[in-house]
Amino acid sequence: MRTIVLTPEALAPLGEANNASTFLSVSRDVFEKNRKPDYPYIVDLGVEAGPLLLLLGHSAELVFKSFLRSIGVENNRLKTFKGFSYKIDEDGRVKRTSKSEFKRHDLVFLFRTVRQICASHDLADGINSALKHHVFHREKHEIFMETPDKPTFNNFCQQLRLLNASFDKPFRARYFQSGMFTIPNCEVVLVALESLEKRLRREFFSNFRTD
Repeated sequence: MRTIVLTPEALAPLGEANNASTFLSVSRDVFEKNRKPDYPYIVDLGVEAGPLLLLLGHSAELVFKSFLRSIGVENNRLKTFKGFSYKIDEDGRVKRTSKSEFKRHDLVFLFRTVRQICASHDLADGINSALKHHVFHREKHEIFMETPDKPTFNNFCQQLRLLNASFDKPFRARYFQSGMFTIPNCEVVLVALESLEKRLRREFFSNFRTD
């Protein structure tokens, strides 16, 4: 039997994952309470477009950053995540240059980074499986003549971009702004994030097995 000492630095990814799990749990609670059995199924559009989007956006941010923390990306680096841009020089060579603006709240950028450190097809397969087997709220309250099509990984990516448009600048989910904008399918985003959070915990905890 071996004794493993978990230092604060080693436990940091676990703390990030616990934080993500808490926000996901609250997001699920708010989502369920904001649903009704008859069309259009949403109780309060104000909750859907404000608090729920804010919770989902922060949940996504924490899940994605937990993946990055689990492979050793330090917290200080995450706080100033800028990403990279690419340009072609005079000789036709592609060069990578640091971007000037912070990317800490850009969910699309963070997810793209997570996909680069994971096997993209495995990540997509896991989300596809979760979406395929989930019974969506609409399915519980409608009669279908044929089996309805299930959302896919690509659908999640589309919904994530819509969520990012509210969670990142100009921060519509936090502050009132006039005008129209498209609300993402919160259930698709929630199911996909819950799938990623489960994968994160499974892979992170496996690092501390002693058998």
